[in-house]
Amino acid sequence: MPSSLIPGLCLVPVLILSACGGGGGSANAPTVATSQTTPLSELRLKRFQAGCADWIPEVADALTEEFLQGFACLADAPCPVFVDVGLAEPGAPVPVASPAEDALDIPDRVSETNVQESGVDEADILKIDDAGRIYVLSRAGLSIVSAFPPEALGAQEPVTLDLAAGQAGFEASELFLDEDGGRVVVLGSRFADGVAYAVTVFVDISSPQAPMETGRIEVEGYGLQARRIGRRVHRVSRYDVPRPDWLYANDGTLADLRSDYFSAQSGGDQTAADRIRQDVRARIGARLQDQGVTGLLPQLATQAAGGPRSATALDCAGLSAPEVTTGLGLAVIDSFDLDGSNRATTAVINNAYTVYASA
Repeated sequence: MPSSLIPGLCLVPVLILSACGGGGGSANAPTVATSQTTPLSELRLKRFQAGCADWIPEVADALTEEFLQGFACLADAPCPVFVDVGLAEPGAPVPVASPAEDALDIPDRVSETNVQESGVDEADILKIDDAGRIYVLSRAGLSIVSAFPPEALGAQEPVTLDLAAGQAGFEASELFLDEDGGRVVVLGSRFADGVAYAVTVFVDISSPQAPMETGRIEVEGYGLQARRIGRRVHRVSRYDVPRPDWLYANDGTLADLRSDYFSAQSGGDQTAADRIRQDVRARIGARLQDQGVTGLLPQLATQAAGGPRSATALDCAGLSAPEVTTGLGLAVIDSFDLDGSNRATTAVINNAYTVYASA
């Protein structure tokens, strides 16, 4: 994963505790120093191998731990919130700018998005270029309007590109403006057949009067945050690993074992509970070995404008995890150039939602 991104890892400072001889000790007794540190070896990320054979035991351990809890926490991830700024709706006629617009003076200075870290651009629902043009999202549309001179703003009609024309259900949320490259990177999402996707759309704005989509990429899951550093965009999304249908079936051997496990625990028979736990773990592991875990990983898709959609599952070679047992939630980092090229995707077993990026 890019070292510049820390998706919600809880970093605990190292504590050095020095203990000196207490009351009753000899004044000449040597000072005994002890230290307690965070177990960094357990927090280091380990990467899995292609094919996922070494991830299967990790999944089996996590599912066993979850399965034998008194309750199952399967909360839905938060859905994105979209802002409709009231510009032209998708499908509205696209006006053609008059030649006189190009002859207008340009502003001396335009404002930029406030950022938390110098050199790290954050996405926004509105961006302004040096010529005073406003790029703004309205649900599924990218609208461009010339805001200079301001006296003529009320007479300006926005140019609107419908980003959902070729993909039903698409909703835009934020954008990056690459003025030097003449493009806009739109961050959005869509839902299809009960599955959520974080969608990124690339738009050519070299001619602001005729913006044109050039392609889009997708990651299965919920988009969280994105940062632009130089010519690269790093988008972080959340993916909740789907539980196999057979895990929580109400009938079958696993369901009976789960009931027996709770009975043994409530009766104080820890020996029986431990034996049942081992049996559950063995059965879950065998089932995963038989069926594989590829279907538990997020789908990655690409699509050129007007072309077919091509999708594949993230391979375990792009998956990392700390040496601690944790729930099966992934922070997925999708990195790509501003035109969508040179894509690289990695994921970390990490149940978090907060993103920080350094330059």
